[in-house]
Amino acid sequence: RLGAEAVQSITLAESHIPEHAETRHSVLDRPPGASSRASTVRRPVASTSRNTLPDTQQDAPQEASARIVPGLMETPSAFAAYLVEAEATQPIETPLRPIRLLERPEQVQVVAEVPEGPPRQFIWRRQVHRVLRAEGPERISPEWWLLGLQKPGADTRGEARRRTRHRTRDYYRIEDTEGRRFWLFRAGLYDEPASATQAPTWHLHGLFA
Repeated sequence: RLGAEAVQSITLAESHIPEHAETRHSVLDRPPGASSRASTVRRPVASTSRNTLPDTQQDAPQEASARIVPGLMETPSAFAAYLVEAEATQPIETPLRPIRLLERPEQVQVVAEVPEGPPRQFIWRRQVHRVLRAEGPERISPEWWLLGLQKPGADTRGEARRRTRHRTRDYYRIEDTEGRRFWLFRAGLYDEPASATQAPTWHLHGLFA
C-alpha cells in the first residue's frame, strides 16, 4: 500500500513552458497560496433522481462544481438533440499531449530535410530513431513584448541567457518505424536574434502511449 501521503495532486501554474506549467504536491499538504477551504477533499453526492447524472463544471466555485444533466431520455431523438447541443458548447479541442512528460527535456541529435522542417531521424540516449510520420508544428512562445524589451542595466551575457531560456518552441508529434511515438520540439527559430549566438536545438519532451 502506498498510503495517502504518496498520492500527489497537480496545481496549474501560469507559464508558457510546459514543464513549468504545473506543480506537484501531496494531497495531504495544502498547495502554496491555497485557502483551507480549497484544500478540502470533495466527496461525491448521490443524485436525488435515477434520471439525472452529476456533471462537473470547470473553473466553478465549490458550491457550483456540479450540475444535473439528463441521464435517461424519454425518446432517442431527445437524447440526440441534447448531444448535439452539448457538443456545440464544448471548448475547442486542445492539441494532444503525451501520457508521460519528462521532468526536463532531453537534448537529441536530429537530421531534418530542411532547417525549419520536422526531423527525419533523431538520436536519443544513443539509440537511432527513424521517423515514419510527423505531425506539427505546434508553436509555443512567450509574449513578444517580453522578448523585445531589454532590462535596464542588464549585462549582455545575462540578457542572452534570458532570451535563450524563453526561446520559441516548435513541437512535433513523432512516430518512428517501430511504432513508438514521441513529443519533440525545436528550441529557437533560425531567423530570431538569439540564433546569431546559439543555433536552434532539438529536445525530446515526452512519450505517447
